Amino acid sequence: MRPFTEDRGYQFRECGTCGFVFIEAENVRQGMIQEYAVDLPVDPEHVERYWYQRAAVYRQALGLIRRVAPNGGRLLDVGCQFGAFLQMAQKAGYEVAGIEVSRQQAAYAAERTGGPVYDQPLEDLDLPPESLDVVTYLDVIEHLEDPMGQLREAFRLLKPGGWIAARVPNLFFHGIKMRVLASLLGRARAQAFSRSSTFGGLQAPSHMNWFTARSLAFAIKSAGFEDLRIVPGRPELIKPSSLKRHVVNALKRVYGAGATVVYVTTGFITATLFALARRPGG
Repeated sequence: MRPFTEDRGYQFRECGTCGFVFIEAENVRQGMIQEYAVDLPVDPEHVERYWYQRAAVYRQALGLIRRVAPNGGRLLDVGCQFGAFLQMAQKAGYEVAGIEVSRQQAAYAAERTGGPVYDQPLEDLDLPPESLDVVTYLDVIEHLEDPMGQLREAFRLLKPGGWIAARVPNLFFHGIKMRVLASLLGRARAQAFSRSSTFGGLQAPSHMNWFTARSLAFAIKSAGFEDLRIVPGRPELIKPSSLKRHVVNALKRVYGAGATVVYVTTGFITATLFALARRPGG
């Protein structure tokens, strides 16, 4: 392991074998669990904005999952927040369950779906092996202290032939973005900008892990999965309450279309990686 960069006071290190990047710090996991588990009241307006923001992401996820698991089955969404994806999958015929360490959000998701939503980390539960058909991590693995442990646990929980779906930001793309900022602003100003903007840096300590397509593939295959496919993830949108937001959404849609064209013609994936892989057998 070698030093990679510093972000918001946290040192990231890089695996020289696969390129996986992670925070080198003790007790980060417990701190993040405490941060996410804060019992804040559920604001209906916030939920509405969240639904709009994540709708395109969830539609893509469900579309890809239905191609490989078209007959429904039991689906577990890890980090389900308010249960928006659970509701979407439930309407598509899946029997759903979720994990959300924020107790208020977990209760809200359970109320909306009628399914079990656990307010504990997956590794602290003792769910039965080979009991699920699909496990999803939609913008979640980058927040977890032990992503390999999570992938192995998902493998254990899936039936033979079951599928895992994971969406993460692409370090390769964001690394280029950071270098461009450094060249435009200078290293010191770029680092200061990264501390004050989610656009600029690696978003420590919330993002404990960063993957490239290569390191994500290495992790998923090392956990035992096969039939791996990685495609570009669609961008999130923002609720268009002003002209500026309409313009931002239009630009994001153009970017999404452009990212697809780039992927089809070159195989290069830009900002977001979406991976699907299958447990052997079945």
